[in-house]
Amino acid sequence: MSNRDAMQVEKGAELIVGSGLKKSYWAGKRELPVVKGVDISLRKGEVLMICGPSGVGKSTLLHMLGLLDPPTSGDVVYRGENLTSSSPGRQAAVRNRSIGFVFQFYHLLPDLDVVENTVLPLMVKNSVFSWFSAKRGHREKARRILASMGLGERLTHRPSQLSGGERQRVAIARALVSEPEILFCDEPTGNLDTKTSGEILEVLWKVKEEFDQTFAIVTHNINLAKQGSRHLNMIDGKIYKPEEMEHAQEKS
Repeated sequence: MSNRDAMQVEKGAELIVGSGLKKSYWAGKRELPVVKGVDISLRKGEVLMICGPSGVGKSTLLHMLGLLDPPTSGDVVYRGENLTSSSPGRQAAVRNRSIGFVFQFYHLLPDLDVVENTVLPLMVKNSVFSWFSAKRGHREKARRILASMGLGERLTHRPSQLSGGERQRVAIARALVSEPEILFCDEPTGNLDTKTSGEILEVLWKVKEEFDQTFAIVTHNINLAKQGSRHLNMIDGKIYKPEEMEHAQEKS
């Protein structure tokens, strides 16, 4: 049974809820608040867009929701379970089983080929012995996903032999190989030219259509944000609905 089939929740139901999320960093004794008390939810089957210029806290918020970075205060609840106070092992288990990530700068390992980079999450999930018994099936699964993204002729290439758009396709395939319930995308087209950005968006919408994938996508592109099923704006560490923007900009 895949992660998408297990413990199904109804479409539109809340999967992740962030309550009172704050994140600060410190420069000596000086506190630098980045996220300033955000309440946010992600619903089953939606494409949630979080839009705003660089430096307003979008990526930090996404990393907290995806259990990559703990909040200074506040809670992250996934499927009714408050994970903020859970052990690092429990958080890692949920992250590896249920959440996929696509980053602006790909984060592919340079010494591994395309298939090897794609199966990395499955290697992490398995023990040494179970990996060797399941390795062939996992690699075949990775090849199928890569081929569906037009990378069937690039399977033995390393990242340095790929274009930016091809690298991002590999990163998307890697995020999908574990069949995550949620896909977090941090500026997935921010490092690409206009034509390649359009191609990557086509890949993401294809994934959405094929798997009814739940997305949270961070972007600075308001035109892209409007393509989501719901979009929020972030200004100075706080979240606003589109209809609240005029007032928010007056305050900032």
